[in-house]
Amino acid sequence: MIIIIIIIIIIIIIIIIIIIIIIIIIIIIIIIIIIIIIIIIIIIIYRTSPSSSSSTTTQPYYHHENYLDHLSKNCLVIFIFVIIVLVM
Repeated sequence: MIIIIIIIIIIIIIIIIIIIIIIIIIIIIIIIIIIIIIIIIIIIIYRTSPSSSSSTTTQPYYHHENYLDHLSKNCLVIFIFVIIVLVM
């Protein structure tokens, strides 16, 4: 009788360990998916940003706007990476 109880306890412990491993794998997959989505968003943001080569010296205001736009995108990227680090 004691041997059967010990075997049942061992089986329950093994099942719990397997469930924990599956949960950890799912969490890692979710984090990887989030990182991939964030990288895609960053690539889209940088692709849609106006190029600095189009600004000339005759358009200082536009150059200033472009600089602020670029700066805000850099802040966004830094913010996203800080969030990733905090999640990990």
